[in-house]
Amino acid sequence: MYFWIKHTTFIFLFFTVPLSGWLMNKYLPKNITLYLRVICIVLLLPILTGYNYIIEIAYGCFLYLILACTYSLKIEARQLDLKAVFKFSLKLLAILGLITFMGKMAGIVVVENEWEFKNYKVEYIRDQGFSGGPLMQYQLSQYGKIPGFIKPLDVVIDNDTARPCQINFTDAQIVFDRCEGTISALKK
Repeated sequence: MYFWIKHTTFIFLFFTVPLSGWLMNKYLPKNITLYLRVICIVLLLPILTGYNYIIEIAYGCFLYLILACTYSLKIEARQLDLKAVFKFSLKLLAILGLITFMGKMAGIVVVENEWEFKNYKVEYIRDQGFSGGPLMQYQLSQYGKIPGFIKPLDVVIDNDTARPCQINFTDAQIVFDRCEGTISALKK
């Protein structure tokens, strides 16, 4: 759900899925479309383990390709013409345009600052809702053993005024000092 709020403009582009499917049907052989779909499904599997790709919109791109390949096969099975594909694309444009508008009205999520360490990444995130003040939080993520993956470990809401430099990630047992820019194990 966090992905959909953070990337509403990217989701809006999903109205082009039928047109991409039509282009795939017209210019790619059926077996290439099937292989591409299977490869994208396999590349979506890390989401089941809690890992994300370092490139934030990778899952969205893979989902887009899966939908376009599936629609390409549907076009071939039902012998749809370009006019029917274009009508469906316009319907999606209206629906996704409304969803994007509502998403933009709901608020915005922005990474204000980030620190990177050997195996960890800390992000200072501002989550501004429709009204009221923003929710400021620190998110700790750990890079995966396989390059290109990152796993969110812990989130701490920034409301501690007694120790403004020290951020304690209790679930991950890690202390982040934002003034010095260091990270260490939590002392018991």
